[in-house]
Amino acid sequence: MHTAYSGKTVRSPYYGQPTTIFGTTFRSKLEAEWAAFFTTLGIRWEYEPHKVNTMYGGYVPDFVLTDLHGGLICEVKPYGREEEEFRVTEEKMRDACETLKRPGTILRGNPYRFCVEDLDGQNMMRSDGVGGSHEMVFNDYGWDSSYLFCVCPHCWKAGYEFDGRGERICRGACGHKTVIDTANFSSLGHGDKGYSASHPRIRIAAANAAEIVRQESR
Repeated sequence: MHTAYSGKTVRSPYYGQPTTIFGTTFRSKLEAEWAAFFTTLGIRWEYEPHKVNTMYGGYVPDFVLTDLHGGLICEVKPYGREEEEFRVTEEKMRDACETLKRPGTILRGNPYRFCVEDLDGQNMMRSDGVGGSHEMVFNDYGWDSSYLFCVCPHCWKAGYEFDGRGERICRGACGHKTVIDTANFSSLGHGDKGYSASHPRIRIAAANAAEIVRQESR
């Protein structure tokens, strides 16, 4: 399948490759890589859990991350997809968020691109555009960005928070006080920051996702 993007015709390696890992058959290799990423980080997920009727037609979320933000809806899309098709999916997801009263986000590209290449290594987004990624829509007030995968500075629990603010994941509920690897967090001690989108746990999980899929799907 060929798609038009930025004036060029490209072939995405993620289309048309049903892939089975962890006992689940995913519609694409890209979705399988995200499942591997979530699993490595201990983030519980449901794959295509239910259909939602929207004003734009039926919509089935790719993933629901059950422990994040009350059940975060995640739509996975490769770079290289036609923008018109992308916008239709975005509108369906927005309407589903309103119907289900849950937030949603679009994960564009594979985990490595999303968690490593889109960042500058210092928990900050690169200056170039990221094509709709790293935003989260809430049913009550619309879009907010940038949301990044990050970890709690005290227990390393993974989450998905505004600006990659790791201290928002547990907000002290984990009961741990010590930060062992202070070099991997910034702005600690505010109770609302602890930036950690570039934490090694996130970057390693993203880097290993493709290899996990290769090994598990043999």
